[in-house]
Amino acid sequence: MAQGSSAALLGCTDGLIMASQKNRSGGDRWLSGNQRVMCGIFVCVQICLFAGFVHVAHKKADQRDTKEKKVKKVSDAHKPTAVSALSELTMEAFVHAFPNGTLVNFHTATCKYCTALAPEFEAAARHMQGLDGPPLASIEGDLAPRITEMYGIEKYPTVLWFRHGQVVQEVPPTVRTASTLVEWVDTNSQPAVVELDSVEDLEGALGDVRGTLRTDSAPVVVAIFSPQTAASVYDDFEMAAEKNRGKTVFIYINGDVDTTVVKTIYDEEERDEVLEAPFGEGQLETWISERVKRKSQVTAGSS
Repeated sequence: MAQGSSAALLGCTDGLIMASQKNRSGGDRWLSGNQRVMCGIFVCVQICLFAGFVHVAHKKADQRDTKEKKVKKVSDAHKPTAVSALSELTMEAFVHAFPNGTLVNFHTATCKYCTALAPEFEAAARHMQGLDGPPLASIEGDLAPRITEMYGIEKYPTVLWFRHGQVVQEVPPTVRTASTLVEWVDTNSQPAVVELDSVEDLEGALGDVRGTLRTDSAPVVVAIFSPQTAASVYDDFEMAAEKNRGKTVFIYINGDVDTTVVKTIYDEEERDEVLEAPFGEGQLETWISERVKRKSQVTAGSS
């Protein structure tokens, strides 16, 4: 249609030019008044038809783009999510299945902040999935009252970091974008304890360690494990380090000692404390956490 309209328009124009040339050379006369009017009408009609074709072509292109966008939107809606959906029946098994860490988002359908977090959490999950990193999961709090009570969920969204099946930390509310979530998970996936080769290495560094501590600083925690130490003791020490990550430094040494001991190192040696094995169930983690969290008491009269 466009080619036919263009050809007709050019043909009429050529006719006007030829008529003009013949008149100048003494040939045929100029077009009559009626002929000029008819030709002008024809040109106008062809221009309108051409403009109409362009408008229709653009409209069809817009409709095609809109259709493609709708198809893509439907496709994205049916694209498998990278976030595992959990329930009361699957939650506990899931967090135990990933001892090296998993992030769980507790949300509700009516929470606007949960709605805002969802696409960022999905993007972070896809990124971590591509790196073969820790998995991300979510659970709707309204549908899992037993789980929310178990973990003390009182606000939404609440995002918890699990390791070895236990809650280690709550992700701060400032960490709510895909990039900050990925960065946070990467940081908290690193080892929480530092290994030294020998007790001599520790003793050589103690002076510098104490020099970095203030009176109200949390103590540095050191574990010296005997060859007979049970694996559960290592796990308890690591869990205490995970739960207190960022508050102090945790050090362990596989030493040639008869009894496993855990020490808290303060700014002054006389304030150091020692806990010797055997440890009761949960005793090691509780003992460490109490000393890391509490502020050191300043004696009366000192400042």
